[in-house]
Amino acid sequence: MKKSLLLCFLFLCIIESAYCQFYTISGKLLDKKHQTPIEYATISISDLGLAVISDIEGKFTIKNIPAGFFELNISILGYEKKAFKIQVDKNKNDLLFYLAEDNLLLNEIVVTAEKKVEDLTTAYTIERAALDQIQVLNITEIAALLPGGQTSKKTHLAGVRGAADSFNLRSNGGSELGLSSFGTVVEVDGVRISNNSQFIKEVKGADTRNIASNNIESVEVITGVPSVEHGDLSNGMIRINSKKGKSPLNIELSTKPNTKSIAIDKGFLLGKKWGVLNTSFEHTKSNSDIASPYTTYVRNNLSLIYSKVFNPYRNNPLNFSLGLTGNVGGYNSKGDPDAFVDTYTKERDNALRLNMKLDWLLNKPWITKLEFSGTLNYSDLQSEKKENKDSNTSTAAIHTSESGYFIGSFYDINPNAEIILIPGGYWYTTRREDSKPLLFTTKIKANWIRKFGDVTNRFMLGSDFNRTTNLGKGIYYTDMRYAPTWREYKYSDQSAVNNLALFAENEVTFLLPRETSLKASIGLRSDLTYISKSEYGTINSLSPRVSVKIYILESSQKHSFFNEFTCRIWRCCKASFFIYIKSNSYLSG
Repeated sequence: MKKSLLLCFLFLCIIESAYCQFYTISGKLLDKKHQTPIEYATISISDLGLAVISDIEGKFTIKNIPAGFFELNISILGYEKKAFKIQVDKNKNDLLFYLAEDNLLLNEIVVTAEKKVEDLTTAYTIERAALDQIQVLNITEIAALLPGGQTSKKTHLAGVRGAADSFNLRSNGGSELGLSSFGTVVEVDGVRISNNSQFIKEVKGADTRNIASNNIESVEVITGVPSVEHGDLSNGMIRINSKKGKSPLNIELSTKPNTKSIAIDKGFLLGKKWGVLNTSFEHTKSNSDIASPYTTYVRNNLSLIYSKVFNPYRNNPLNFSLGLTGNVGGYNSKGDPDAFVDTYTKERDNALRLNMKLDWLLNKPWITKLEFSGTLNYSDLQSEKKENKDSNTSTAAIHTSESGYFIGSFYDINPNAEIILIPGGYWYTTRREDSKPLLFTTKIKANWIRKFGDVTNRFMLGSDFNRTTNLGKGIYYTDMRYAPTWREYKYSDQSAVNNLALFAENEVTFLLPRETSLKASIGLRSDLTYISKSEYGTINSLSPRVSVKIYILESSQKHSFFNEFTCRIWRCCKASFFIYIKSNSYLSG
């Protein structure tokens, strides 16, 4: 079977090489206002997975392009993104494109989520201009920009961790026991924000308050069935992209009744050969009550992102990026004078995120692109809560982890007794929870993209590995004399969860008459999960995903009843599958 598949793949490569004639296009990018060259811009043909970088003179060259009509996308930080339709039927070396600066002087700014009609799954993109309009403090506020989205009722970030907002994609508005938010994945530059290794009382999505909002370039929201390369999700995905590329000094001041924020960022070009370094710092302070600004949440976020393109002006560029993000802050109500004397709640929200990515455009007959990435997400979420207690009589506090009959004893007599008797009266208890979740991931995938006339085929094959654990001490009390019923349970002693996934997916696009396109995708993901000391051993789950989409362009909609029809089948982890059918209908006049 494996030999047959390999022979079929080699046969397609040979047929493709013999059938298609390849061409080369080259051109130049200029600033629309100053007529100066634009360097370090990304010029890509997404249909073919090809991308190059403009040189110091604004020139670029893309090779090995088959004949046909394509969309040429040009993007660079500080300029508005552009897309141009081009026809490739011969070598072209005189292309000239002008880009306008991305600022408030543009005639039109999109301040809502834009649907990505070219994607097979349902996805939306929210650009920086839209984020600036609503002054995002918590990234969950972008839900208001989605179709049918509602504005968040919260006016501040101050609150305990369990009460913080989280993403809820494809939710019916009910509680759903927290499953809709728990099944929504959030990633920042490929780093997954997860609470899988946190010992929380309720099922809920990850807290996103420690994500700085000033350094976000765009947000992609996937509400449909995602690609098989993404696992451990059920309701959708949020992909946050940070600013990358040369940019001027930017200082932002934001004020709301309960929240004040100051941020600064800049992209440095480190000479002609050393790449670009993007730096960003944000300080945000949010109060729960404008009349009593003592219960606060503080966010101090620092981000460093280094990016470089090796062989940028050749046919096989290698894109390298390395990012480091840290946050120090958290929630604190210790200074609230309205609270009971010496009672408070403090929660750390410290985070350290590291990401690395290699993207190599090989553009060979048997492979188009090879990608490798690795991420590390470490958090310090220690919380401390001091409460006042009282009792008329002695109270028994069970501290043993064994079954049997025991005799209670006062702490002064036997501090190691299985049952501690707390004398009657008034006292304070200080409870601490030391939680330090750690998530490590790696991924490698290969893409093969080819065009055969009016048919475009995309094949993806890859694997990823992730390890989730918690290095914290768990729950403990500072004074065992007054500790209530409690048993030691160290988080660091619990087994780590290891997951190895293999995935493959093939997507075919057919260009039909009357500017109609048909896209079909079929993929399979296999997850092997291993937990040390588990009686279940290694668990395997399969997740097949099938999507079909018919799209009719606007110029052909005059006599059409609908312009889009989508059917998706997703069967995950041996659960029952579902079919999602979407039709955007309208009546023509």
